Amino acid sequence: MNQNEKLLNGLKQAVLDNLENELFSVEHLAEIVGISRSHLHRRLKKITGQSISQFVREIRLAEAMKMLRQDVATTSEIAYKVGFNSPSYFHKCFLEYYGYPPSEAKNIVQNQEVNENAEDKSNNTFQNQLNAQRKLAAILFADIVGYTAMMQQDEQLALQKLNHFKEILESFAVVHLGKIIQYYGDGCLIIFNSSTQAVSFAKGVQHVFQKDPKVAVRIGIHSGDIVLKEGNVFGDAVNIASRIESLGVPGSVLLSSNVRNQIKNQTEFELHSLGRFEFKNVEGSMTVYALANDRLVVPENNVIRGKVKKTSTSTKSRKKLITLAGAFILFAVVAFFFYKKFGKESFASQANLEKSIAVLPFNSLSEDEENQHFADGLVEDLLNRLALIEDFKVISRTSSDTYRERGTKKVPEIAEELGVTYIVEGSVQKYENEVKITIQLIDAKSDDHLWFETYEKDLSDIFNIQSQIAMQVASGLSSALTDQQKTAIQKSQTENVKAFELYQLGRLHLEKRTLDGLKISITYFEQAITEDPKYVLAYTGLAETYFLLSSGIKKNKKNSEKVKALELARKALELDPRLAEAYTVLAAIYLFRDWNWAAAENAFKKAFEFNSNYPTLHQHYAEHLSMTGRHEEARKHINKAIELDPLSYVIRSVSTKLYFNRGQFEEALAEGQICEEINKENNNSTWHKFVISYILKDGPAMVEGLKQYRRFRGAYTTLHQIDSIYEASGFERLSNQVDSVYEASGLDGLLKWEIDQTDWHLGKADYYALFGDYDKALDWLEVALEDGSYMNNVPFWYSLRELHDHPRFIAIINKMNLPWTPESSE
Repeated sequence: MNQNEKLLNGLKQAVLDNLENELFSVEHLAEIVGISRSHLHRRLKKITGQSISQFVREIRLAEAMKMLRQDVATTSEIAYKVGFNSPSYFHKCFLEYYGYPPSEAKNIVQNQEVNENAEDKSNNTFQNQLNAQRKLAAILFADIVGYTAMMQQDEQLALQKLNHFKEILESFAVVHLGKIIQYYGDGCLIIFNSSTQAVSFAKGVQHVFQKDPKVAVRIGIHSGDIVLKEGNVFGDAVNIASRIESLGVPGSVLLSSNVRNQIKNQTEFELHSLGRFEFKNVEGSMTVYALANDRLVVPENNVIRGKVKKTSTSTKSRKKLITLAGAFILFAVVAFFFYKKFGKESFASQANLEKSIAVLPFNSLSEDEENQHFADGLVEDLLNRLALIEDFKVISRTSSDTYRERGTKKVPEIAEELGVTYIVEGSVQKYENEVKITIQLIDAKSDDHLWFETYEKDLSDIFNIQSQIAMQVASGLSSALTDQQKTAIQKSQTENVKAFELYQLGRLHLEKRTLDGLKISITYFEQAITEDPKYVLAYTGLAETYFLLSSGIKKNKKNSEKVKALELARKALELDPRLAEAYTVLAAIYLFRDWNWAAAENAFKKAFEFNSNYPTLHQHYAEHLSMTGRHEEARKHINKAIELDPLSYVIRSVSTKLYFNRGQFEEALAEGQICEEINKENNNSTWHKFVISYILKDGPAMVEGLKQYRRFRGAYTTLHQIDSIYEASGFERLSNQVDSVYEASGLDGLLKWEIDQTDWHLGKADYYALFGDYDKALDWLEVALEDGSYMNNVPFWYSLRELHDHPRFIAIINKMNLPWTPESSE
């Protein structure tokens, strides 16, 4: 046994010896093993990748599972027996770790006993449901990768892994109504009544197997006819499931096209095609898919092995591309698209790359995991300082934050994806009143470290450290700063650390863009202002929150949220007349809420004077330019916003809208696809897909787009109603109805059906215009105007282009006070 194993065993035993002591602390643990707290933290992080608190908590949870299975006490009593100071916190931790609540652990034992007792009762057994007749079932194979080699190297460890493997499979099988047919060495065969149950099971167990004690498991699933006889399963489907599993790698879940077709409308499952394969002893070829949800592994083509005859040439060529997760696949494609289409204006242009930089999420080394938001706040503060340098291109935290869990991805690869030349990396360790920041600037082209620095000071000096770092980054990039820029970079918006932390918590919840998140952010911003009444960013954050809350209120109704947003933005500018963020909020209020186009223009110009690197500013200004007929300028600014924040759903959504309004459908669909990858819980991109498919007379795409759009929207909803619209059963009924309408009445019939379904006045106007029924379209536009709907985009909706000379349409535009003429649409 090596030194690391001895340390881990000693730590585990110390925790077990003090299991019921809820006051047992990290300090006590460090004292028992005879090393300092900080040294222990570093060693444990290096060995296991865990913090001390995480290590201790998982030992406690494992012991709790044993007690729950033995049914020795109530759930609340067990919570205290394993050292949790409250049953509710125990419940939260247990659910996060195992994927089901502690109460289910008891049910698992009870259900297993019931199932065992019921095996001989033919009217209740799973075997009777899947008897000697052929039945459709989902077949799942799972095995431990490299188990034989592990047995040769460390037999005890291998057996521990195998026992954990079986324990987790059995626990989850009962929850997901699966039947374990047999174990074979390090593998297992399980059958389910539905593909959804099987895939949910696989997703859950793989997440557990990727936590300590980690087990390298691969899973394959197929759906087909089987025969269950005398406890064994027979049929071609079993053979195919085994072949699919053989392609897997540790952490992967692979599915046949049968399974994919049965779960494709389940939005909680993300799928990635691996191409077509020909399996040994299986006729024909079939497409295999990988489950691509967070933390699950999608195999690359060059590492796929298994029981195959050959892989199609087209699949091989496709898989030579770099495999990127989620949004990065489409981001790379569209990055190339922008480069080809816009040349020097592209975010990949060499001129922009010369002084382009991204700050990756700082690694929090503090044992208190809640301090991660403090580290994130330092990143945002540093970005805000760097953005004040006029000739810098600074990537927004929204995009750089996607590399928090970057795995083995190297700095040059990240820089290429973000379109930058330089990368800043860092780590933060906060302890009581002290802070230690380690930071480095990297030239991504050569992967050379330009400089490396460690700052270790009192927490109260954190803002001086931040200004020093920003100055050193600028110096490292050989940027000559004006005196005004130096002053702006060195200026801190607050000297109150508590206010700073509260503000960062407010930003965290604001960025969620949910009603609950906005309400929580108000509390934090107000607390930050209480701590420091001159903290200008807190006022701006509060103004932005109230501005977003005002979006669900009709224009002709009393809008106290808008009034508050206006007052707070003006208060921020009283405290700091050079704050671009405050001017941007002010401009947005004038633009979207007041239709005061001249005031909006002036506010935007003031914002650009003080920070031309603020992506939200470019986004809103692009919308303003589009509404006032300056379309080429609008595209330049939305492209700049994308350059600064390439993975922002909101910015990409606006870009989709601008393409659509100009009739650039191919570009709009490509941009909308990126929106879907970035945020699968929003409907803007699906609406554009639905409408564009109708215009292009693409029936299947229109059906798919309408299903997706209706799933998230139902009738017209506002920010106050963005939670789920349909239960799963409701969506299934809706999906069938959409199919039926399309089969019976085609494209036009489906659009008429959507008109009847929606109570969105502007939507009705848009749909009637697509039909060419312009009188009804104008009727609904007038209703929307009278009702107080926000109609900013109406002048340039693609469907309304034939109305630009119509007197009724011009009258509507005049009532909006728009500086618009029919020629503006050219």
